Amino acid sequence: SYYNEVLLHTDLQRVNSKGLYLGQQRHKSSQLPPSLKVAVLPELRGRPSSSSFQDSALIMALVYPVMQLSGILFSLLGWVLSCLTTYLPQWKNLNLELNEMEIWTMGLWQACVVQEEGGMQCKDFDSFLALPPELRISRILMFFSNGSGLLGLLLSGLGLDCLKIGERQQEQKKRLLLFGGMLFWISGITAIVPVSWVAHSTVQEFWDDNIPDIVPRWDFGEALFIGWLAGFCLILGGSLLNCTICSTEVHPSSVHYAVAEQQDQSWLLTKMCFLFILAD
Repeated sequence: SYYNEVLLHTDLQRVNSKGLYLGQQRHKSSQLPPSLKVAVLPELRGRPSSSSFQDSALIMALVYPVMQLSGILFSLLGWVLSCLTTYLPQWKNLNLELNEMEIWTMGLWQACVVQEEGGMQCKDFDSFLALPPELRISRILMFFSNGSGLLGLLLSGLGLDCLKIGERQQEQKKRLLLFGGMLFWISGITAIVPVSWVAHSTVQEFWDDNIPDIVPRWDFGEALFIGWLAGFCLILGGSLLNCTICSTEVHPSSVHYAVAEQQDQSWLLTKMCFLFILAD
């Protein structure tokens, strides 16, 4: 009858993953006929639930843009700190016991004298070749770190999912994110190496027994700690961006598979209704 057909169409939504029919008690049968169960219901077995794909796709749609944005922000912060480290003169500090009102600082480009009254006088280095080896190499590495970080920001910015440019070119955007993340790794490493090298040479000179105790010793400057923080932020930002590369593969396919799975199950339910009516 028409009532039974409508009731069957409603109750078929309650077929569980094991293929059991959980219809209402007022229906003639609490389970589907064996012939129908054997013919149709095995097709539903072993299939993942479409709701699970939809839930995972929704989670990825929320998580991966946040990870991409966090990666860009960490990388931008690291790049700014890296540029700041390059030009700060506080790579080394020297406190003179004879004149405690003055603090000497040395950077990659100049040496400065900071007076207690607040004044600061700096003098640029005259010759690049006259610098210690660690300062010469540090200049080159910091320039390379700043350049690779800037290029990484440009490439990864074009590969963000929130950017509407090139929405149909997911493979190209994935490559841009990959190259940008790798450039951030390179930028972070080339920022950590020079500050660590200068710190190592400073420690060696500080504990050198060949230097008389009367001679003042250089100590760590604030720029070294900023450089370490810059390298950490760049590596973290690049890692977050590279982790989101899989979203360009999993996220769209999960959504499309969920829709296809839902359409497939709707077709199976229609087939079950038709066979059940024929069985009646």
